[in-house]
Amino acid sequence: MPIVDTNALPTREPKPGWHGRFFGSQSMTFAYYAIDGGASLHEHSHANEEVWNVLSGELEITIAGDSFRVGAGAAAVVPPHTAHSVRALAPSTVIVVDEGLRGEVGGGNRAALSVELHVAGGGTIALEIRNHGREPGVLRRIDLELGRSATLPAPARTEIPAGELPEREPIAGLAMLHRAYPTEGKPVAWLRGAIFYEDARGERHHTTFCRVLAAERRYVPPALPGYNYGS
Repeated sequence: MPIVDTNALPTREPKPGWHGRFFGSQSMTFAYYAIDGGASLHEHSHANEEVWNVLSGELEITIAGDSFRVGAGAAAVVPPHTAHSVRALAPSTVIVVDEGLRGEVGGGNRAALSVELHVAGGGTIALEIRNHGREPGVLRRIDLELGRSATLPAPARTEIPAGELPEREPIAGLAMLHRAYPTEGKPVAWLRGAIFYEDARGERHHTTFCRVLAAERRYVPPALPGYNYGS
């Protein structure tokens, strides 16, 4: 069909605060988003080139560790296989265009895993892995690096594993993984890493993360983004 009435498309909320309408052409996918102020999209990467066209509001877009403020009338280009994250600095409307069809437009059905860290009882760190998609995902691997030093480490690129990986844990909604890591010590305690998972079609995805231990003993994103990003 040469004409698409985007106003008639159903609205989905693949992540909290992200209200989207989606469709695909023969070679591109399109997402029309109305984003709540403060809503964010975790750091991730994919094989598609992606262009964020901001119609109203303002976004903070981090591409390969560099952050940009993108206002109405501007566009941000994300190269293929390049980690990026997005945060709405104000209520915003955007059109996101991907060159090459995505397996699931908007990521609303396929597995979409994000990671948060919490200091739990007994000096352990809990990894909260949440699946924001509507299909279950299979967690294949977790890479973690913990450090305590005067400053954050230098940026590190994530090596994407190829070939077969053992099935670790199916995740339909939320999983908590507890690790016995001490949290006291040097001025800056940080934990970074990546999770690798597959969706119901066997396509492999990954999510990277970095958090630092705040004074009130909770893990928060570092002031400088991109301390662990995909290649």
